[in-house]
Amino acid sequence: MCTIALAGLALTAVSTAASISGQQQQAKSQKAAYTHAAKVAETEAALRRQDRMREAERTLNKQMAAYGASGVTLDGTPMDVFSNTQAEYARAQYMDDFNTSNRVGSLEASSANTRANPGPALAQLGGTALDYAARNANRG
Repeated sequence: MCTIALAGLALTAVSTAASISGQQQQAKSQKAAYTHAAKVAETEAALRRQDRMREAERTLNKQMAAYGASGVTLDGTPMDVFSNTQAEYARAQYMDDFNTSNRVGSLEASSANTRANPGPALAQLGGTALDYAARNANRG
């Protein structure tokens, strides 16, 4: 009878160890996924910045060409328009940088908080051993 109980406990311990190993591997994979997502977000932000700078340059060039073709000098109002255009692109870039920074920070925090932690499986192993000891303590 005792041999069957010990075999059951050993089987439970092996099963729990396998579960712990699986949880650790899952945590490592999740951490790698968070780290990769943060790098992708930074790369995408850099590409958006380049695109936004090119678009701003094209828009300003079109505005200057339109003013030049119409014979308007670039004093006064046209310069205000250029300045406002640049400010709009700068504001959009600032918001993109801010949002990307928050996203990357969140992903990095998630990555740092994801540890190879055995968690509930280890508690189950301890509980199983304690349960076995308690059940058999009075059998003397």
